[in-house]
Amino acid sequence: MLQVEEKTEQVRVEGDRDNFLGVATDLLVKVGFDGYFKSGNAACQSILGWTTEELMARPFLEFLHPHDIRATREAFKTVVAGGDLHHFENRYRCRDGHYRWLSWNTHTVLKQRMIYCAAADITHSRRLRAVTEGQRQAIEMSMHGNPLPAILDRLLLSLEENASTGVRTSIRLLSEEKKHLHLGAAPSLPDAYNRATDGLPIGGEGQGSCAAAASTGIPHTAYDIAADPAWEQAKTLALAHGLRACWSTPIFSTAGEVLGTFALYFDQPMYPSTDLIQLVEIISRTAGMVIELERNLAAKRLAKEQLIRARNDAEAANIAKSDFLANMSHEIRTPMHVVMGVADLLLQHEGLTESQAELMGTLQNSAASLLELIDDLLDLAKIEAQEISLLLVPFELDQLLEEVSAMIKIRADQQGLTFTATGHREHRGTLVGDPTRLRQIILNLCSNALKFTPAGE
Repeated sequence: MLQVEEKTEQVRVEGDRDNFLGVATDLLVKVGFDGYFKSGNAACQSILGWTTEELMARPFLEFLHPHDIRATREAFKTVVAGGDLHHFENRYRCRDGHYRWLSWNTHTVLKQRMIYCAAADITHSRRLRAVTEGQRQAIEMSMHGNPLPAILDRLLLSLEENASTGVRTSIRLLSEEKKHLHLGAAPSLPDAYNRATDGLPIGGEGQGSCAAAASTGIPHTAYDIAADPAWEQAKTLALAHGLRACWSTPIFSTAGEVLGTFALYFDQPMYPSTDLIQLVEIISRTAGMVIELERNLAAKRLAKEQLIRARNDAEAANIAKSDFLANMSHEIRTPMHVVMGVADLLLQHEGLTESQAELMGTLQNSAASLLELIDDLLDLAKIEAQEISLLLVPFELDQLLEEVSAMIKIRADQQGLTFTATGHREHRGTLVGDPTRLRQIILNLCSNALKFTPAGE
């Protein structure tokens, strides 16, 4: 009777254990020192897709991601020696070819030569962590002025390095005329494919998922490139490079403008997982921010270059103007000196009447004023170059005003106006200053007075 009760209790305990194993969401497995799984709960199949029998048929190392084999070998040596592991992370291949991140805790029973293991599926958190780190690195690279392709490469690799096997990615940038997609980054796609699809047109049909996403502004999924109408014109090239499925989504600016596309490529017909699409949406937003920032910086650089070019052109034009004025003054001065010389000779002639002598004096003064105007043009160039200087010489103010009055009176008579100058004879005396500049100011004022006086005095 006692044996029956003990047997019944053992069955109940085993039943409770099996029930707990069945509802556990973490992988619960036993691994022998020979490197084979010895048992596993139902979560093994729900998480990895393999039955317990399939897992037990091969060494566990055959299920690992190639990049994780070395570290896992070292960890296995530790547990075989009696040590325990806590939160050891590696990737296991699923039945569908994807990889999932697992976090392991182990306990070794040396007498049984057995390792008791519990593993939690941390795929989503691990990918999110990797993508977040990739975002941080990309933004930091952007702030340090790294080239846009290098920044986009970093974003894509942060996803590829933590995604399923066979996943390759690309970012394509929409051209300014919004008619073509140019390669932004595609670190894992074949170079020949990248070259052949650079400048991809988006206006027509059958050019692939990226062209469809860019033209419609909504994601496009091609479960099987060979059979998808959106790939009719582009499938031959894609299939030749081992690309069997594609999912592409537009990249938007903060204003909702399409800047380009983000694409996932697979080596077998399939749909991307929901978790993967969520990660892509996160990266796409960061890519949009980086692309928009780079375009703004490029626009600022272009504006700065144009400003520098305009300034240089203006400086060159100013130098050319100064050279022209210098040459022109030389060409005009020579004949004007002849005119002044002839006027001097005529003034010395004894047969001139008073009226003729006055006219010759006016001619002489006008020629001198013209020379001064030529000098003024040169002075203008000097002013612009901040090289102007004023003279300090003695001169007679009444004489200067008489000369100006004589020149202005002739022009006033031609316009039918009366010009008079008063008060200067009461202020005779010698002043010190720049008579040429003063004459120029008075001539300009009087010329404006004549210009805006239609009749009268």
